[in-house]
This record gives sequence, structure tokens and C-alpha cells, in this order.
Amino acid sequence: MATTEMSSLIAEISHFFSAAQPAIDFETQMNGIRRAVDFDTPQQFAQMGEDILHLSDRLPVAANEMARLVQAAGEAGVVRDELAMFTEDAVKMGTVFGQTAEQAVTMLSGWRSAFSLTQAQAVALADKITVMSATTGAGEQQIAGVISAAGPLAGGANDQVAALGATLVSVGVPQDAASVGVSRFMQTLRVGEGASEEQQTQFTALGLSAQTVAAGMQQDASGTIQQVLGTLAELDAPGQSTALDALFGSDSAGAIAPLMDNLALLQRNLTIVGDSTRYSGAMQQAWEQQTATTATRLQLLNNQISHMGIAMGSALLPQINAGVQALMPMLDLVTQLITAHPGIVQSLAGAAAGFVAIGVAINVLSAIASASPVGIFIRAMAMGAGVLIANWETVGPWLKGFWESVSPLFEAGWEVMQAVFNWSPLGLIINNWGPVVDWFKSLWTRLQPIV
Repeated sequence: MATTEMSSLIAEISHFFSAAQPAIDFETQMNGIRRAVDFDTPQQFAQMGEDILHLSDRLPVAANEMARLVQAAGEAGVVRDELAMFTEDAVKMGTVFGQTAEQAVTMLSGWRSAFSLTQAQAVALADKITVMSATTGAGEQQIAGVISAAGPLAGGANDQVAALGATLVSVGVPQDAASVGVSRFMQTLRVGEGASEEQQTQFTALGLSAQTVAAGMQQDASGTIQQVLGTLAELDAPGQSTALDALFGSDSAGAIAPLMDNLALLQRNLTIVGDSTRYSGAMQQAWEQQTATTATRLQLLNNQISHMGIAMGSALLPQINAGVQALMPMLDLVTQLITAHPGIVQSLAGAAAGFVAIGVAINVLSAIASASPVGIFIRAMAMGAGVLIANWETVGPWLKGFWESVSPLFEAGWEVMQAVFNWSPLGLIINNWGPVVDWFKSLWTRLQPIV
């Protein structure tokens, strides 16, 4: 075969595998999902792949990255039927909150677990944060951070925690301090009979009791919070300081004190979280506004092109797998040949024919095939051809015997090879395979006396 024909042949093979590369990459990423999520049937697994690709068509996240998010959600315990919806919500939340989608997956799954929320309830919580951020100027991430840190210790009263956190962050209290303060505040109001003697005494001094406050938190948390803070706000400065230290501890008093100075703001935030008409759909609306850009549309276009490439490549994967399986004995043959006759490799240095053959192969392949497994595989085949050419007199007898044992594998695999490489220029060979086979048969007949 002439050098130009060899170059064209290798280019065809390289283009074939390159066309399937997006599907190969996506298949690899989907395998991670298979490990993280339980699928009852292959059809469920295939449908998950389709769901991810369609998500990528609608959201500005590449398909492979979307698959990684789904895997992370599965590892976080999100059930299979909710994975697509959960991932879409996490992508939107990450955009609105100014965080990565991976961070949003972690936060959203954390809320579901810590507060025993359904997906709809978790999204509603994100809606509340979105509205309070817009009305108070507090960052969504900061409010969400307070909820994630303080909520689990506050008896799951995430609405009130969100309102308290938004209020404190908006008036300049650092997120960490706000988290500690809100956590201690909510724990004290819910402690009931477990209150210390000092706390019991202070509640009594305020005209309250730990037990009635705890009961109020069960019946009307927002109202009870405002009642306690309102009572504290009526004290003079020294009285407030003493009461805060006794009830919440001196390390948290400084973070809680601003609440008494901003009762109107707190009341507004508590009203927001208690009225679905004020927050419902807020995150979705904010996401639509933030993604109404040319950059987003270009990303969606690129995602759809990628989807098309994955769909086309996926149609080739069965043939590629079958073809590679059929070719592997050939590579194994060359490997065994070199192992059995190490002198062959040493003699290549002085074998002109082998040197030329390998040199041509390497030059052609270096320009076409990358250092991918496919490229390495093609290079190995070319190297094997050079070895055979350079050392035919030595290799012939061994090869003849080995070929008789493995030829049934190639006869079975040839039909697969025809299906895989049934296009120009290989198609020309396949379409005229009869004359080609006759020529090789006659060549082998002439070679038999030699070997």
C-alpha cells in the first residue's frame, strides 16, 4: 500500500474514532452514575442518560458536567425518580445564589436531609431566601449559610432561621457570628423544662417561662420570637445586657442584640417566609432574568450540538466495541511474537526494510493519531507490521503455526470489521473483497515453501 494510501487509511480510522469520542466520554461519566444510583432495568439507566442530555439542552451546563451533578445528587441520597428535577433546581439555585452548581447540590441536599424536606419544600426555602436577599440586600449565600449551619440545631424551624439570618446579615453581622447567634437563640426558646436555673429565673423576670415559650415555638414560632424580642427590647441597656447573657450566653449576646434594634425588619422577613404569595417562584424568576443573555444562548447552542454528537457517536459504540474486540487478538499475536523472539526487536536497528516501514508508520500516525488509547492501539499495530516485515524469515514458521490456532477468531471478527469500516476508502476494499482475498491466497501459496 502506498504511503499516501496508508495515510488516508489511518486518517479514516482516526476520524471514525474521533466521531465517537463525545459518546465515549459521556458513556464514561454515565458509568459513575450507575455506581451511585440503583437502576432496576437497563431501560431506566438509558432513560437517565436521555434525561441528562435534555437537561443540557435547556440549561447552560455541558452534558458531562450535568452527569457529574446527577452523580453527586445520587451520592447524596436523592432518589432516582427525583434526580433530574433536583439537578435542574440545583443548577438554577447555583446561578441565582452566585455559587457553583456543585455547591448548590451539596446545600440543597443538605436542607432536604437536615429539615426532612421534600424537593418542593426545599425549592420554596430557596424562593424565600431569594426574596429576602432582594429586599434586604443580604447575600443569598450568606442567608443560606446561616440556615445550613443553624437550622439543624434549631429544631428544623428553617423559615424562622432564614428570617433571623437575613435580618442579622443585612445589618452587618458576619455570617459565622449570625449562625452561632441564631442557633443559640432558637435552642434557648425551645429548651423548655431543660432550661438552666439561671435561664428559668431570667424568663420569670421577663414575665415568661421556659415552658410557655417552648410551647409557643411549637404553635406559632414567628409570633413567639417577636414576643420574646419585644419584651427584651423594653429593657434598658444594662437590663438587656444582663438578660442576653443569662439566656443566650455572653458569646452569642453580641450577635442577638441587633435583632432588638431591627424588629421591624425582622417582622417583614417573618411575614415573607409565612406568605407563599410573596415568595413562590422567586428563584425561577431570578434565574430567567440572570440567564437572558447571549452567552447563555450560545452555551445552549453548543450543548445541543454536543447532544447531536453524542447521539451519533452512541450509534457507533456497539460497532466500535465489537471491532476492537475482534482486533485485540492481532495485538496479542504481535505481543507474544516479540516476547517469544526478543531478538526481533534488537535486529530492527539493522533491518532497512523494517526501519523504513516503521518510520513511515510513525510519521503518518504522529500527524494523525493522538496519544489516546486509540492512537496507541493504532501505533502498536503499525509497529507490529514493521516487525513482521523486517524479520519474516525468522517469524514465518512461528507465525504460520500461531495463525492456524487464531485464524477462526479473525474469520468470526471479519464481518464485524466490515460493518465498522464500511466506508471509503476501506469501503472500496470491502466492496471488492473477493479479488483481494484471491490475491492474498495466491501470495500465501507462494510464501508457503519459504516458511
